[in-house]
Order: sequence, then C-alpha cells, then structure tokens
Amino acid sequence: MIETLVVFGATGDLTGRLLLPAVAGLWVAGNLDPNFQFVGAGNQPWTEDEFRAHARRRLAQHAPMIAAGDLDGLFAGMRYRQADVTDRADVAGVIELITADGGQRQRPTAIYLALPTQLLLDAARALQSVQLPAGVRIAVEKPFGHDERTAVELNLALAAVAPPDGPDAIYRVDHVLAMTAVQELAQLDESFAERGLARGGRSVDHIEILWEETLALEGRAAFYDQAGALRDVMQNHLLQIMCAIAVPPVTDHDAGQPSERRADALRAVRPLSEDEVATFTRRARYTAGRLADDADAAGRVVPDYIDEPGVDPRRDTETFAEVVLELDTDQWAGTRFVLRAGKALSRRRRGVLIRFSPTAGAGTSEVRADDWWIDVDEPAGFAGVAGRRSESVNQPEEALAYVRVVSDLLSGGSAFSVGAEEAELAWQVFTPVLEAWDRDVVPLTSYPAGSAGPAHARDSCY
Repeated sequence: MIETLVVFGATGDLTGRLLLPAVAGLWVAGNLDPNFQFVGAGNQPWTEDEFRAHARRRLAQHAPMIAAGDLDGLFAGMRYRQADVTDRADVAGVIELITADGGQRQRPTAIYLALPTQLLLDAARALQSVQLPAGVRIAVEKPFGHDERTAVELNLALAAVAPPDGPDAIYRVDHVLAMTAVQELAQLDESFAERGLARGGRSVDHIEILWEETLALEGRAAFYDQAGALRDVMQNHLLQIMCAIAVPPVTDHDAGQPSERRADALRAVRPLSEDEVATFTRRARYTAGRLADDADAAGRVVPDYIDEPGVDPRRDTETFAEVVLELDTDQWAGTRFVLRAGKALSRRRRGVLIRFSPTAGAGTSEVRADDWWIDVDEPAGFAGVAGRRSESVNQPEEALAYVRVVSDLLSGGSAFSVGAEEAELAWQVFTPVLEAWDRDVVPLTSYPAGSAGPAHARDSCY
C-alpha cells in the first residue's frame, strides 16, 4: 500500500470536491496505511495550518457524513507547500517533503497531477529532472492532451518520468470507468438475453450516450474555454462508455487487459469524412437565459457564454456537441452510436439510451416506453443485473467513483487506468471532427441557456 499521496493542484476544485473526500473516506474506513501522509502543493501562499483549515472546510462541504474528529490522524500528517508545478526547483522542493526517518527512507509514493490539461505536459517535464522515490506512481486527469499530437507528447513525457520496470507507473484517470453502471455495462449480454434480444445491430436501432448538464460555466473558464464540450467529456467519458458497450464479452481465453480491449473497439470506429462530419456532427453554445430549476442550477440567470468572465469569444468554444459514430465490426454493423454532451440544458441526463428496432425512430429526444435507459449517475444496476452499493449511500456516484480510483491507485492496481495507446486512439477518432470544425465546415449555432438545446439536436441527424 502506498503511504504518501502528493497532489499538485491541491488548492483546486477537483481536489476539494473529490480527491480529499475520497482520501478521507478511505481513512475512516481503515483502508489507508496508518502512517499515510497527504502532501499538497498549490499556488496559494498558505502555511500548512492554513491549508489544513481549507481542507477541513472543503470536507465539511463535500463529505459532511464524515465526523471531523475522525480525521485528526489524517490532518496530523498533512503537509503543504506553495509551488509552481512547471518549475523544477519548486517541484523538487515538494518531493523533499516526502522523505522520512531523517531522509534515510523514501516512502512509497503516488503523485497526482490534479491540473488543467494545458499544464500537464510542463508538469511531467518538470518531474523528469527530480529524484523520485523508487516505485513511484504518477496519476494524471483527463483530457490527456489537447489533440492527438499533444497526447503523444504527453505520453512520451510521462514515459520519461516513469521507472523502467513497467507502464503501470502511469495512471491515467477517467473516473467514469469506476462508475458502477459503466462497470456493469460489461454484463449487457445478460440483460439482452432476458429481453430476448441479440447484442448487436439487428435488434438495436441506435444507442445514445448522453452527458447533459443543467449547470453553465460555473467559473471554469480557465479550463473549459480551451476545451469545449467535445474535449471536456465526449472525447473521454462518452467514448469510454461507448467502448464499455462495444467490447465483446470477456471469455477465459481472450480476457486481456481492459485498456487493450477498449483500444480494439476504438480501432474499429469508422473514420468520418468531411462530408460525414458536416452531416453527422453538431456544435453550439448557450446564450443568455435562466437555467433549469433543479438542485444544481437552481434557476439562476446566466449571460451569453461569450460574456462569461474569462471567455475569449474568438475561440468559438462549443458548450454543446453531438457526434454520430459507427463501428466496423460484425457485431455492431448498422448500429449508430450518438454521443451528445452539453451544458446549460433543461435537464440533467448522464447515461445510455438504447433504442430498439423497429419502434426506435429518429427526431425526438424523449424516452419512450420501449426504450432502455441506463443512468450512470445512479448505481442501482439495470435490468438483469443486480445493483450493488457497498459504500456510504450518502455519497453521489461520482464521489464513490473517486474513492475507487484513489483506492486502486494507492493499492497498486490499474483497474480504472486508461492505456497510453488507448488515449491516442481516442483522439484519432475525433481528429477529423476537430479539423473540420476548425475550418467551419459545421456552423457554430446557439441555444438559450435552460432550453433543451439547439433545434438541430432534435432533428433527424441520426
């Protein structure tokens, strides 16, 4: 078990909202080493006491089910240092904090780069010049690069950091892989069989994979305006869900590594021509409006996306994206996978909508009685597969997924890690789309915040 977790980006939203609660949950459950140490590095000029106070506030906000007194041991071993993650001297100074026993022993360590995508490459290069503990693991958050070229560069930089004894030293985090419903998609065959259906194109008209949110930008312009809906969630989360559906059932003879099997599915994606990009992809961004009146968005009024603080309107960043893909396999021939992601929409939906033939028709986003909805936000399982939830029922599924990711990382596993080749192949799928969008082959349209999305999303593009 790894004894030390170093988090670069420790003062950021991801750490406060998900990583700290995951660590705290593992601590109170007794699943961490008694000598576990959390070392934070961030851009805030805080003392260690100030960082501990910040961490306690975030845990009270995002993990209120954990009693503060149960975390005294965790906070006693918590360290912090202000650091520029791209500066080699600063990075070396943080790593010096993890030595124990007067410097005679280096603790088993994981380094988590909870950073914006644009900083990952420079951070990896800074780590190359630092003396890291033997057996160190490096975790990085999706998206893995900004496009295929930068994904390759990031992989090379991470490989230069990793010890020479194996690729498992690099842990590429896409937490959707740790969500219960996504893990259970591997058991779709059981559920298809119970419905008297085949797995594949003859019974399934098309499959919609949705990541629709009622929230708007929420102060994330520094990251989101350089990413957009496609890079933020479609190129990773939605593609991972598609692969979970598309990979053939595991047998004793061809189990292989999960990342290798997902890579096989990605190789089978039919590349889109420029004409097909124009026909089978959509992009739009929200304009001023009132968000949905739900627990997340709370009916707030928001301005045009381009008027949000930190947004550069010259980037033409999309807040809504839709791409239709097909796989060149016997199993899924004729089945369209409709990937759709958007912000500031009228309702939150994250999951898979399977539309069966012959009743599945185009031109509507409403769920009909004969459709099959699998909600990735709710780990209750789906037809034919028993739901299970062994962790606290008070936590949302996204938080539970991070508990599983952090536990897997610290225990030496790679169950929820994206492979290097897989990361590059995922970008290859969308390279024709991004290049065509850069040439304005597909117009950037708009939709009012709080609406069902752009009108063309409800037309018969699929």
